[in-house]
Amino acid sequence: MNIEIYNSFDQSLKNIWEDIEDLSSCTPFQSFSWLEHWQKSIGSTLFKISPFIVVIKKNEEVLALLPLGKRKSFGIEVLEWLGGNNTDYMSPLISEHNDLFITDFKNIWDKVLQELKPLDLVCLSKQVNLKNSNPFILNLENKVLMNSYQSLLKGNWESFSKEYLSKKVLADSRRQRKRLSELGELSFNIAKNDEEIKKITQLMIKQKSRRYTETGSWDMFGIEEYKNFYLNLEQKLGGLGRVHVSYLSLDKKIIATHWGLVSSDNFYYLMPTHEGEGWEKFSPGKLLLESLIKWSIDNNLKMFDLTVGDEAYKRKWSNEVSPIYEHIYPVSFTGRIYLFVQKLKVNIKRIPFLGKTLKRIYNLFR
Repeated sequence: MNIEIYNSFDQSLKNIWEDIEDLSSCTPFQSFSWLEHWQKSIGSTLFKISPFIVVIKKNEEVLALLPLGKRKSFGIEVLEWLGGNNTDYMSPLISEHNDLFITDFKNIWDKVLQELKPLDLVCLSKQVNLKNSNPFILNLENKVLMNSYQSLLKGNWESFSKEYLSKKVLADSRRQRKRLSELGELSFNIAKNDEEIKKITQLMIKQKSRRYTETGSWDMFGIEEYKNFYLNLEQKLGGLGRVHVSYLSLDKKIIATHWGLVSSDNFYYLMPTHEGEGWEKFSPGKLLLESLIKWSIDNNLKMFDLTVGDEAYKRKWSNEVSPIYEHIYPVSFTGRIYLFVQKLKVNIKRIPFLGKTLKRIYNLFR
């Protein structure tokens, strides 16, 4: 068994990575294109994360690739999946041609941790159990961090909506479409070229930033690096997918946008938003979501993935729920102390008054 560690996204790593993309069950978030761009745009610049990408081989056969990175937090060496808060699903890339990494996982993982020392804390978050075969979930102690929501797409729109969507949801959509159609021509559009994709992405960022401010949430787009990540990401993510940008317009006015991904027969619903100034009363974001599900069915996709987060609207539009896992393990004594302090902070935030006050202070200085 050979364990190789790569500390940069060079051409030799790219060749290995893109080969195993074709041999594994993974999402576009595990593509070389996505994580290389994230590391360059955000990981190294904002969080000072150093790549520690693990390639596991038997002889010359690649069994698995682990897109890991290390960062320092208050002097503590933390090991985590690359991708940060822009990446909804995190997992290894495992060859489906050889199951040795899965069957001998504990032994191999212990050796990997030895290779990655010095190390204080392992924090593997937002882990997805693709095909119920992720050994980081099956063999390590995990907690359910949150849920993700999907719609399995069957038949045509009429049969799907009748079986899986409530009459109330569909009636409200019809009512809102009628109201908007009385004001102008309502149309669903997909950005077709690089110039249009960039234009709509810029508008998405503007709308999303406004919405973050309105709700008192942290505005990631107040930071240039996050803007650059979405604006400059390559449209094609190797063989694992491509960027999909769409919008809803009333005459020439764009009232809702969405930035997401399409991979094989899956659609990933990621960055929805809409115009302010009173447009929210027409539910344009919901109408765009409905149009995207229809588009996915018409284009023979098998799953519409509303991704992570327990927002109420996702339950209305989905017919399947998948848990998302987190594994945290202190490797050293200082790692145990750090973990204790982090748990203490979480418990303080659960006290209503203190939690809200700390959140406001955190968002102010973030």
